[in-house]
Amino acid sequence: MLPHVENAHPLDASDVQELRVRVQRRQGVIYPEQEPRFRDLDRLALQGALTAVALSEAARTLSLFKQPGPRDRRWARAELVADLALSGGSCGQPSPAEVDEGHIRDGDAPLGD
Repeated sequence: MLPHVENAHPLDASDVQELRVRVQRRQGVIYPEQEPRFRDLDRLALQGALTAVALSEAARTLSLFKQPGPRDRRWARAELVADLALSGGSCGQPSPAEVDEGHIRDGDAPLGD
């Protein structure tokens, strides 16, 4: 007996649009880095060559996508503390304790090179 196939209609651009809507609802936005993947899927759909495998692989890849850039600034604090420790002094910069305690925020003081 053959397994039940849920999607009996041939895949087309509406399936790509449905994936785009799901991704946008999950992320809140479609990032520019994701646009080429959607364009490739649209191209396949227009050529009549969109397969369930291609669509599911794209869905899996897009679900793994993380927002570009850091989500927090902990890495910057760690870099600053390491630079201060290596330089052996603050040179007008905040002390590592000030940085670790969170006293330094965006715009509070220049972080330097």
